[in-house]
Amino acid sequence: MHHIVGGYPHHVLRDLAKKYGPLMHLQLGEVCVVVVTSSEMAKNVLKTHDLAFASRPKLLVTDIITYDSRDIAFSPYDQGFDMADIFPSYKFPHGLGGVKFDKYDVKELKYLKLVVKETLRLHPPIPLSVPRECREETDINGYTIPVKTKVLINVWALGRDPKYWDDAESFKLCGL
Repeated sequence: MHHIVGGYPHHVLRDLAKKYGPLMHLQLGEVCVVVVTSSEMAKNVLKTHDLAFASRPKLLVTDIITYDSRDIAFSPYDQGFDMADIFPSYKFPHGLGGVKFDKYDVKELKYLKLVVKETLRLHPPIPLSVPRECREETDINGYTIPVKTKVLINVWALGRDPKYWDDAESFKLCGL
């Protein structure tokens, strides 16, 4: 725990991952946490083994803020949300300040799309993902993740991985 004191957690965890690898087990008091700091490992957690990591940990703070974990981000996996209920219409146009956009107009804003993507890469709104909780013992690249282990994805570090970005700290619009 003393390793993560003294800096922004996502920076410190990225530096620890450089030393210990892209999948790290941390014991934070009584809580087991696995931190994922590579795209390949994140894909294993979020796509390959998505059902094993589909739940969120039950925390008092989230129960208070999200009305007993009844929102889409913190609800238990088995409490389903129908996407049609959340987004009843995928159709445009929606009036925005008196201007009408349809889906074809939005697709043509390529420069804006690149600016938004690059901004979110460098400055993700949530640098460490909302925690997930392992629902069943799962093997990821030879490492066993026990049930009830909390899993964090270091989104900030993924956007700065030199394996994928030549100059990871620079704002560059690729694809122009």
